[in-house]
Amino acid sequence: MKLLRTLGALLVLCGAPPGAAQTLEAVDDFGTNPGGLRMWRHVPAALPEPAPLVVLLHGCSQSAGDYDAEVGWLQLAERWGFALLLPEQRPLNNPSLCFRWFEAGQIARDQGEALSIRQMVARMAADLPVDPGRVFVTGLSSGGAMALVMLAAYPEVFAAGGAVAGLPYACARSLWEATGCMQGLVDREPAAWAELVRAASGQAGPWPRLSIWAGERDRTVAPANAREALEQWSALLGLGLDESEESALGAHRRRRWRDATGQVLLEAVDLADADHGQPVQPEAEPPCGQAGPYRLELGVCAARELAVFFGLEPGGDDGSDGSDGSDGSDGSDGSEAGEEGDEGEDRSDGSDGSVGSDGSDDPEENPDPGCGCAGPGPGPVGLWLIVMLAWSRRTRGRRVPEG
Repeated sequence: MKLLRTLGALLVLCGAPPGAAQTLEAVDDFGTNPGGLRMWRHVPAALPEPAPLVVLLHGCSQSAGDYDAEVGWLQLAERWGFALLLPEQRPLNNPSLCFRWFEAGQIARDQGEALSIRQMVARMAADLPVDPGRVFVTGLSSGGAMALVMLAAYPEVFAAGGAVAGLPYACARSLWEATGCMQGLVDREPAAWAELVRAASGQAGPWPRLSIWAGERDRTVAPANAREALEQWSALLGLGLDESEESALGAHRRRRWRDATGQVLLEAVDLADADHGQPVQPEAEPPCGQAGPYRLELGVCAARELAVFFGLEPGGDDGSDGSDGSDGSDGSDGSEAGEEGDEGEDRSDGSDGSVGSDGSDDPEENPDPGCGCAGPGPGPVGLWLIVMLAWSRRTRGRRVPEG
């Protein structure tokens, strides 16, 4: 335990200087919290009744404050009128601040981190006029994997989800399996993937809609994981992968699968020449997010495209009219540059153990976008060995969970 505390402190120290968003409100009492997570939220002043809710799950080495305004979600929430819930990992749970998508006890329904996030959603619904039919979840990297966990474990709670550089549900059930999964070495038949989702909740559907984003040159989470996630959800939704509509999203490729009514049930965005991170468009008008580690300027705003997919754009839709939706070419993500509020707790000094991020997104300076520190750090192999060492010390004398 002492080693874990030291590692957590080191990871905090190698984070960015102060400057995380100060518009988030901390919520302490939201249930039993078996996953030991923190809860943050942002509620626009002009929240409609009933209001949509979007759950945002940050990536490894990030905090909740790195995944609101920095990627464009906070500005969209203010302009389009929906609440944000931002769970946050703690260093004592995982030194790299990853959500534990690879631990069986954290991804099962009514257990661990999955239950903690479900309890946060319930707290939001108790405090605010949340529309139960318009609750969504999305995330980056480990947050993207955890978004798929929530869709699988609680399909009755979420209408749709989005995974950016994520992984299919139950790709790994222990730390030992996680590396092979991230490298794209886990290959199952579509029916087998789908059965894992069905077993997670014990339900027969209906199933949430899903948008999957992946960089074609992602060196942290192999693009093969996007294919496996597509196979998992296409089989679950009864869709044929060879029956998609294909179109351009700026320089990137978007594929969509619709049901008989024309509604988009599943989509995939293949990001050309892209490494690991969330697409932002800070130079657009209005701007979308800020460039930085794990925030890539790719000529498209992922937050806006996902919000449109969720049907959150005022006067818009989720593609059910047969149109291809927004192409993001004008960057109109509904955000205002530099829009910040003064509500909530000031969380910019990192004293709560969260890690900010501010610096170059050059892959040479940030060799491990998924699990390393923002900026120069020990690199993917070195940090992964540290984490493995910490885990081995924790599990010494105990049986390691099997896949």
